[in-house]
Amino acid sequence: MLDNLIPLDINMYDNLKILGITQPEDIDHYTLRQEAHHDILKIYFRKDKDEHYAKSVKFKYPLQRKLVNLDNNLKEINEINLHLRDVKPNLSTRPNQP
Repeated sequence: MLDNLIPLDINMYDNLKILGITQPEDIDHYTLRQEAHHDILKIYFRKDKDEHYAKSVKFKYPLQRKLVNLDNNLKEINEINLHLRDVKPNLSTRPNQP
């Protein structure tokens, strides 16, 4: 279980490399949506001139569930997954971003 942890001294774009994305400059755009109890991250890559459709990859992250005390009532809330939280800044600051 400990082998899934991401080290704190991780370099820029290493979170994308963990996902198998070795060339972040090839990313065209991404979408993030919620579906049931998951966040769905879809990353689209720039298409080559001879391609009709852009390549994409999809990642499914379970939402983090948390109990909070609001006026002496416990309420369950959902938060973004910790791994997705680490990946988002890499997507927003990638090289050659339009």
